[in-house]
Amino acid sequence: MKVAVAGMGGGGLDDTVSPEFGASPSFTLVDVEDQETLAVEIVVNPKNCVPGTTSRPARDLVDRGVDAVIAGAFGPEAILVFSSAVIRWGSPFLRVRVLSALSLSAPQGCRS
Repeated sequence: MKVAVAGMGGGGLDDTVSPEFGASPSFTLVDVEDQETLAVEIVVNPKNCVPGTTSRPARDLVDRGVDAVIAGAFGPEAILVFSSAVIRWGSPFLRVRVLSALSLSAPQGCRS
């Protein structure tokens, strides 16, 4: 499973989960199988992406083949993109590290 986690900083497993999907400066993409991390990739959020225009980074993550996305909150554009692509998304506890969010709050399905 490939999970994208919106980060507050430069990305990586030690980054902190961003409170807002579209405004996050980076996304950490983690390939996980049987609770084992297979690969980690850091993707920078486009500089011209501002809150309210979250469909661009959402579409980019869909194109990268993610199965689930974790962030503190999602805007309606991102929710529409992920729901249309049948990508699970969820909001874990805020102020946790990316690695902790992966183990504590794996998205369980499309959130309603």
